[in-house]
Amino acid sequence: MAIEEPKYTLVEKSGAFELRSYAPKVLAETLVEGSLDTASSAGFRRIADYIFGNNTAHNGGNEKISMTAPVTMAAKPDKSQSEKISMTAPVTMQQTEGKWRMYFVMPAQYTLST
Repeated sequence: MAIEEPKYTLVEKSGAFELRSYAPKVLAETLVEGSLDTASSAGFRRIADYIFGNNTAHNGGNEKISMTAPVTMAAKPDKSQSEKISMTAPVTMQQTEGKWRMYFVMPAQYTLST
């Protein structure tokens, strides 16, 4: 089974780089404090727990959620630095006001009401 990727429009391409415009998407996110290592570990565990079924579905039960891509992790320790690191799960992470925001792009079948 293929991993779902968010829909996008290619705006421009230059060599191996692409500028993309993504369609709106629903995210499952968590905020964690601590160093990058501590926060990424804690945040990843929370997101994985949610994806693997520790959640409340619209029918009141629990539901496992399919994986999506791309797989990225972004850290912004200050306004002058930015770094992306490949990971083994579809999450993104960035530092905001001293906390790390980690999020998972929900599969397209989910909406804010589901």
